[in-house]
Amino acid sequence: MPRVYLTNEQREKAADQRYLDQLADGLRIYQAVHRLTAGKLAEYLELNPRTLRKLLNGEPVNLDTVKLRRIMMASGLSKQGEVRSCV
Repeated sequence: MPRVYLTNEQREKAADQRYLDQLADGLRIYQAVHRLTAGKLAEYLELNPRTLRKLLNGEPVNLDTVKLRRIMMASGLSKQGEVRSCV
């Protein structure tokens, strides 16, 4: 099979999608462990149900940092008080 070389833009887009998928998986796990309906999870995260649905489908959304922190903690991608480097 021939090798396929991705451009930097394609690599970045793929990495972003993997991150969104991990976030969605973490939210689904949190929802299952705590036995929450989608409505209750959206209420807990202080999100519009449509925004939560987009997150669970791995679609990008615009969020403020407070909501993002709460989502990151619930999804297991970050622990409270932990700051991860973007580099």
